[in-house]
Amino acid sequence: MNIVEQAEKDLSFTLEDINNGFGVALTFIDGELNEYPVAVQTTDVGFFIDPQTGVGVAGRQVEITVRIKTLTDLGAGYPSKSWTALYTDTNGNAWKLKVQQPRPDRKLGVYNIIMEAYK
Repeated sequence: MNIVEQAEKDLSFTLEDINNGFGVALTFIDGELNEYPVAVQTTDVGFFIDPQTGVGVAGRQVEITVRIKTLTDLGAGYPSKSWTALYTDTNGNAWKLKVQQPRPDRKLGVYNIIMEAYK
């Protein structure tokens, strides 16, 4: 097994460990209302630099990183803009998000998904 294959296998504890790692419980809901409970990593940034102007922008950008194998094993397809997600942040706030842009990293075996707030 090469190092890339080992890295994908290690995602079970580096990405998905809720008890001892950075894992966050999240439920994806596809366009047909099928639910896929998974453990993911999240980032939730409230301020970033606009790359075009270099000016700071207050806003919200949430990125979800989920293991492709986990979604495949659950029978989920490719995440699309019809998908939403539910999760609770570290402050106990519940959020509903919508997939804005799925970006697969097939070498490592993860989807990096840009999300937006959804009502």
